[in-house]
Amino acid sequence: SGEGMFRKEPEMLKSWNDAMLDFCRKEQAKILEACAGLLRSGGLLLYSTCTFSPEENERNIEKFLERNRDFSIEHGARPEGLSCGRAEWRRDCRP
Repeated sequence: SGEGMFRKEPEMLKSWNDAMLDFCRKEQAKILEACAGLLRSGGLLLYSTCTFSPEENERNIEKFLERNRDFSIEHGARPEGLSCGRAEWRRDCRP
């Protein structure tokens, strides 16, 4: 979505609104679904964004898991320093 660029490109903030956030969330969800379809059985899918919005991160993951019951979160698989939104995810994350 470009939220990660706000610091570097302050002009991007002028074009940011709820419609853009919704568009980006949907695009992220499409990318996640497409990538999931490319995995072999037992494969690992790492979902990473340069955004801080829960809509594109935690909520996209939650909705993906609701639609794809054969996927699950691999606890302990996150890089050190990553913060997580949901309480059950936080136990394996470090601030």
